[in-house]
Amino acid sequence: MSANPLGMAGRLGERAQRVRITRVRGWPLCRACAWRRTTGLVLANAMFWGGLAAIAGALVVRVSAGAQSSALGALLLVGFFAALASVLPFAFGSLARVSGARTSEDGAEVVVDDPHPEFAAALRDAR
Repeated sequence: MSANPLGMAGRLGERAQRVRITRVRGWPLCRACAWRRTTGLVLANAMFWGGLAAIAGALVVRVSAGAQSSALGALLLVGFFAALASVLPFAFGSLARVSGARTSEDGAEVVVDDPHPEFAAALRDAR
């Protein structure tokens, strides 16, 4: 295994070419799955935009006050890490993670591994 950045970038590029995306509308989610998805996406938005607001607020106060403060530095750091960490709840609330679905190799259909019985019933009723 190599830690060469160019080799890593090449492997990521190869993986990106194999990734298939299928657009799905009207995905039937149970109440628990819908709650998990909504919670993850709301938390991700709050962390990202709250982090950016904290960074902007710390910079505006620093420029307008003209003096350095450890509190402003801490606010800047917290905002930066909150914006970076917003990826975690975003991934937690992603439809693929919640439903256990993936796109087939040819990209023509969606494969759901071990679907919940309510999900399978709702999908059959939608046909």
